[in-house]
Amino acid sequence: MLHDIYKQNIKKHPIINRFNVNGNELVIGGIRVSDIVSKHGTPIYIYDYEKIAERVEALKKYLPYFDLYYSFKANPNLTVCNIIKNIGIGAEVSSIGELQAAKRIGYKGNRIIFNNPAKSIEEIEYSIDNGIFLLNVESLDELEVINAIAKKKNKKVNVSLRINTGTNKVEALEVMMGKNAKFGIKYFDIKDDIVSYSNVNIKGIHVYIASQILNKNTIINNFSEAVNVFKKLHRVNNINLEYIDFGGGFGIPYDNSDKELDLYYIGKKLGKIIDANRNQLLGGKLILELGRYIVGAAGIFVTSVKYIKENNIIVDGGINNFFRSKFLNINHPTYIVNKLNKPVVGKVNICGPLCTPLDTLSQNVKVPRINKTDLVGIFLAGAYGYSMSLLNFISFNHPAEVLIKEGKCYLIRRRGHSNDILKEQRIYNL
Repeated sequence: MLHDIYKQNIKKHPIINRFNVNGNELVIGGIRVSDIVSKHGTPIYIYDYEKIAERVEALKKYLPYFDLYYSFKANPNLTVCNIIKNIGIGAEVSSIGELQAAKRIGYKGNRIIFNNPAKSIEEIEYSIDNGIFLLNVESLDELEVINAIAKKKNKKVNVSLRINTGTNKVEALEVMMGKNAKFGIKYFDIKDDIVSYSNVNIKGIHVYIASQILNKNTIINNFSEAVNVFKKLHRVNNINLEYIDFGGGFGIPYDNSDKELDLYYIGKKLGKIIDANRNQLLGGKLILELGRYIVGAAGIFVTSVKYIKENNIIVDGGINNFFRSKFLNINHPTYIVNKLNKPVVGKVNICGPLCTPLDTLSQNVKVPRINKTDLVGIFLAGAYGYSMSLLNFISFNHPAEVLIKEGKCYLIRRRGHSNDILKEQRIYNL
């Protein structure tokens, strides 16, 4: 038997230790995880309202000069998005489905930004018809298409140019920029005649270099570079810009060795850059798009132990419900959430119910003695969880989603049934 105590292990993580423990059990928003599961079953996603609100409050406190937009792709659940809307955050969407979701929960067009490297005619038309605040343009070809559609509709459309700064040396999980990146327009491809399009107003620039950034200096350097691009385009190409869309990419620490971003430090450094360039910024509005950073730490994926096979623990939810860890080949922090104070006895792999050896959620997880019906919690699952997964693979039921606020549990997505998949199909006797 190992000598470290399970709870001591969980306390090492900078975000997870903000959750409460009652006896041996995880408590979310004042409710024990076993009580949530007894009512709604597993596998299940559980979101903590307070964790979302705390994140937004911190962003507003330390980065007050930014207009914040929430990236729907991180977690498009309508209740989650509506909570963020009601806190006063705009919507950043990347498909017509997300755009329609934003409209459904009450977003006005002037609070929506649209990003996508391959926008369809339908998406562009829908955006124009709904008066979207900004279309972030990824290529000169796309700019021509938008202008032609707007001309047919006899409208002027506000756009931002996504700039590929050519940055390659970035410490991040997913780098968006560089020599052969599919995103953005290279700065040297922008000519003076770009302002000649009759039905588009080039209002700003969009400089988004990477996702899951944990190096504070990368964020600061990217902001400084975006400010320089803004000044150059205004001075050299005579483009009357009003906005800098900084993108986002703020990361969260998935590993115990990762450090959480220091918002206070970042805010102070960015404030100095803004003050030093205030005259050249011409009163420009600063935009920040964040998804994972707002909702990632608020979500936990919980699944039940079904069988124990030596060092493999078989649970009822696999990569069909939570694919992110396998997709990126990383371990999310994983614990037996009803035995958090129990001594560790060994390491196991957490495996799902699918008929493939790929179906492993976490590997070499330190665990106490495990029994059937114990609950496995995968933390930091609030972003890129449900919607990123292989939900229809092998036709299992889809997981439920609940949100906890002030001691109340709200079912925000019912558990999907295999019959739901069958209803979408047609049978032909050919």
